[in-house]
Amino acid sequence: MYRFIILLSVAGSFLLPVNMIRAAPATGDQTIYIPKRAEKEVLESARDMAYWLEKAGAGKFDVLQTDDESARGIRLIYSSIATITANQKKQIEADGQSFLLIADGVQNVQIIGSGKNSFINGIYTFLSELGFRWYMPGDEWAKLGRVNQPIRINKVYTPSFRDRMYAGSGGSNAIPGVDPRDTFGDDFILWNRRNRFNFDYGSKGHQGIAFYSANKEELLKHPEYFCDKKGGRNSRLNFDNADLVKLLINWSLAQKDAKSRFPLIGVDPADGSGGADDCLPVKIPNIKTWSDKYYWLANQVAGKLPFGDDSTRVTLYAYNNYAAPPSFSLHKNLYPVIIPYAFQNVSDPEPFINEWAAKMNGQQMGIYDYWNITQWSVCLPQFDIHKMAGKLKLWKQKNINSIYLESTFAKGPMGHSFWLAGQLMWNVSLNFDSLYTAFLVDNFGAAARDIRRMYDRWSSNYMGLAESSFSYPDLSNASIAERNPAVQQRLNQLKAYVKFVSMYELYNINRTQTGYEELVQYVISIHHLRVLHTSALITLYIPRPYGYTPVTDKKILEQKYQKIKPLTQQDIERNFQRDKSTTPAPFKISALQFSLKKIKPAAAPGKQYSPLYINNRNTYQFYLPQKKTVKLRVGSSVASEIRVLDGMGKVVFRQSIKANKTEYTDVLLNLNKGEYSVIWGDRYRFSRIQFPADMAVVSSDHNYDNAGFPWQYVYVPADVDEIVYQDVLGPGINGRGFWQQPDGKKIQPQKVVGNIFKVPVPAAFRGKVWVLNIGHRSFRMLNIPDYYSLNPFEYTEE
Repeated sequence: MYRFIILLSVAGSFLLPVNMIRAAPATGDQTIYIPKRAEKEVLESARDMAYWLEKAGAGKFDVLQTDDESARGIRLIYSSIATITANQKKQIEADGQSFLLIADGVQNVQIIGSGKNSFINGIYTFLSELGFRWYMPGDEWAKLGRVNQPIRINKVYTPSFRDRMYAGSGGSNAIPGVDPRDTFGDDFILWNRRNRFNFDYGSKGHQGIAFYSANKEELLKHPEYFCDKKGGRNSRLNFDNADLVKLLINWSLAQKDAKSRFPLIGVDPADGSGGADDCLPVKIPNIKTWSDKYYWLANQVAGKLPFGDDSTRVTLYAYNNYAAPPSFSLHKNLYPVIIPYAFQNVSDPEPFINEWAAKMNGQQMGIYDYWNITQWSVCLPQFDIHKMAGKLKLWKQKNINSIYLESTFAKGPMGHSFWLAGQLMWNVSLNFDSLYTAFLVDNFGAAARDIRRMYDRWSSNYMGLAESSFSYPDLSNASIAERNPAVQQRLNQLKAYVKFVSMYELYNINRTQTGYEELVQYVISIHHLRVLHTSALITLYIPRPYGYTPVTDKKILEQKYQKIKPLTQQDIERNFQRDKSTTPAPFKISALQFSLKKIKPAAAPGKQYSPLYINNRNTYQFYLPQKKTVKLRVGSSVASEIRVLDGMGKVVFRQSIKANKTEYTDVLLNLNKGEYSVIWGDRYRFSRIQFPADMAVVSSDHNYDNAGFPWQYVYVPADVDEIVYQDVLGPGINGRGFWQQPDGKKIQPQKVVGNIFKVPVPAAFRGKVWVLNIGHRSFRMLNIPDYYSLNPFEYTEE
């Protein structure tokens, strides 16, 4: 979990888009009037608006700071002094985001707002209504609006989500010798502003260390304040001590900024709290869990706020071992930020959200999610854009009003994603497919279909080291389909990004010092394109080879990096043509959509295999053609919970199972017809599960003990003549790593490139179940459905 790093500067240089139609220039000068007390960000946005209106052909616009309401032009007016209805004023001042837009042509516009954010939102909404788009950082990704067409608007705008923000893990930092002023960060700030990423309340998590740092001298005098009676930066706090609680409450209340319109108090404990070293109080009634402990404290802080204070939020994460809703009601000023999709073991994400929505009983809350974060993805594609709209609609339905995303500052893997996200967070009712099509057509013209194929694969079936075999042809076909120079420039940037993908995947197989130096040099050479999160990659997240000692002296780094020349479009194109000619040809990907309804067991009764050492969480999937009572047998060396979800993701059964090293507990499930998932096991334990012999069960997980890794039964569709898969460790681990045909013949895989392998499939054995005999868990299918079973099964494609 990372704090959000909020960047504060703004870029000021612009490039003229190449392929946009301009209207005939208007006659005479025009003026954008902003209030004298408006913040510098509003002034910068007004100047940005003037720039784009002029580029689109509306004539030159001056920007003037004045409080004169009578002047004709584009006027920003505070709602407190504007002549508007009481209802309009109430709508605008309900938050810091809403505004009233009144427009009668380009030269007669009023943006009436309550402050900085509402004015900025108004400026870019007006430009959006004119048709301006900023699809990615860099003006080569901009689309000009049509300023010569009539436009009439009289409307109050309020975004679907009040707080809309994201940040790249690792932040954006200056790079000596390359980008000493961090213009990279400036460009993302500007792009985010244009796409109305904006918030009233920021994120304020993991405050425990800040509390310790601010009160260190006092805390060290009182070891009794700590669970371990010793103290330290990461020590856990003992709430049974009333003096400590008083200190915590007073320190928390001191965070409130009396001048702020939207005061925020963070009471989230230090990261890692809620573990074995974190004591639960015994003197405070009704505190039985770590969630109770930390939400009790939050309630105490909120309860000390002045009567009638409806604007201050007291916030903390629902995270890790304090992720579950507490057992008591929450104060009206309390604002939990829930984290459903990672770092919680309460339930699956949607049931988790439902539990919190029920606990809040109409109160709003925030959500924190992880979208292709640099720390995990290293700027490779790891985000499915097609799940975005459904998530956002669910969040809106559950009264979530703040979205905080940890991601990456890299337009290569996420530029298209965050443009789409920006539009949907502003208006969740917009149609995803229409937005996606507009993005592709506006940016790639006749090549839209080729780029969509590539983006869609990145979403659902990223090929790892084999990705270049597919992305290179997609980009090559796109370059042929659309010859427009502006489109070629955008394609050139994607070509530079795909080369990084290929280089990183190769480097990651064999991490040599030479490979590391070449990769870092390439990342820096395309820094100016903004396709990668450069500073985070080179300082934090590209794994270094064993024994490598990084250079830390700033002057030496500056000299070293200054020698790296930025790649030109011609350089990138030469690299692309060379790499394309040496990359293996793409393989065929099966068109089969795997269906649970089409599987049935093939193992003889009593011959089913059930491993005894499942060392992680697995999800098992099956289909019942009719209502049935299903008997499962489960066991675990550590007390665990079994959950059963229906096809819609709803939890229909859950039960705690006591720890037992060898025995089984019977679990009876009364289930209706339909698809189901059973979630069982977890890390740091050995679990086991037995299903009825008359059920076929598959999984996309394979988290078993390494030494005793079971055979994996895999269905090979009829439309492929080879199996292509990724084996990270390669064949030979534990003397295994081969395939077995349906007739029992052992087949050794052939290396394609790096950690990609293939096995030929004779015509007689297509549309059949094969066996993968492998000795580790680091593998996945690339061209066939990524489903496995521990027992033989049959599948019918018809």
